[in-house]
Amino acid sequence: MSGPALYSAAQVEQIPWPATADGDYARRYLAPMLREGTQASIENVDTRLHVLVWDDLVMPVTVNDAEYDNCYVVAPYNHYVVYAREELRMLGEQAVLDGVLAGLGGLLQLGEINKNVQVNNWMLSTNLYPDLTAEQLLAIRELLLRRFPDHAIVFRSINTVLGDALLEAFKDQGYTPIASRRLYYMWADRPEFFDKNQRKIWKKDLKLLETGPYARAVLTEADLPRVLEVYNQLYLDKYSLHNPRFTLDFVKRAFQYQTLELRALRHKETGIIDGAIGFFIRNGAMTTPLFGYDITLPQELGLYRMLSMLTYLESRERHLLLNQSSGAGNFKRTRGGRPNIEYSVVYDQHLWPHRRLAWQGLARAINGVAVPLLEQYKL
Repeated sequence: MSGPALYSAAQVEQIPWPATADGDYARRYLAPMLREGTQASIENVDTRLHVLVWDDLVMPVTVNDAEYDNCYVVAPYNHYVVYAREELRMLGEQAVLDGVLAGLGGLLQLGEINKNVQVNNWMLSTNLYPDLTAEQLLAIRELLLRRFPDHAIVFRSINTVLGDALLEAFKDQGYTPIASRRLYYMWADRPEFFDKNQRKIWKKDLKLLETGPYARAVLTEADLPRVLEVYNQLYLDKYSLHNPRFTLDFVKRAFQYQTLELRALRHKETGIIDGAIGFFIRNGAMTTPLFGYDITLPQELGLYRMLSMLTYLESRERHLLLNQSSGAGNFKRTRGGRPNIEYSVVYDQHLWPHRRLAWQGLARAINGVAVPLLEQYKL
């Protein structure tokens, strides 16, 4: 194939899925969404889904125009205004910055901030990337400029854990980095990555997993509604309704087609699933977009500790970089997690001046104000 090609939902049967592990995964994950629409899998993700294919490279591309009620995984307005206000409220900072966010939100709406195309967007909290060259990035940008000349081009989940080459390639091609959050990562298979106290904590967590009231579950399809229930309790009920709202069909496909590898904890006496994770692996890294436990149970049971231990063990045994995403910063740091600022990179040079003003104003506000807050609160 001479260059990248983009396929819409109407062309799903024509997509030349690469005959690789990544190509097969993309087919299993994306084909149902193309046929049924994204909201059949993630209720609050309303987007036009495309698939970009170039030889062995395959990535989902989401296209939006406004959709201000959308989940943050496709809607920058939700991420940088709506979700941010919720997090500030939890930190007790809302009164100080509410006016700033209200003004910023007005600017972003005038600049049609949600009119964007997102590349390699799997519609999850964290996207993992294949190896991408500068030449590929340039060709993909030129294709999208032709197809969507009125849309900003966005790549989420860019970090510098493995070095800054990818971020610098985006900068060289005119993309603007906008900080999105502070993630944590670790190499669980490298003893030297951890200090003595961190290794001691992991040993305690492992002992709890091995001797506590829970056993690692062998899941059946009958368990899947409970898996979804505990995710909803943690990520929707406790944190935010703006997190991805997975449907039961999504979880069933994850179980059947291994689009997420599911692990769970079953109480030894009651037989009930009280905690579950779902992770995926790409290019030597793993991350866990599905994570939940019964928040009505006593914290002393240690469900969060044991579920985190499961992710640690999976990454250690497979020699993978563990991207722990964001949140629970103190918990992750005491166990060796190291912070790294994650970015969305945005190409807006082809847009009208008022729309560029919105993106550039967002970049200055977030990089200049939000990043110091992330550092201050060690989020």
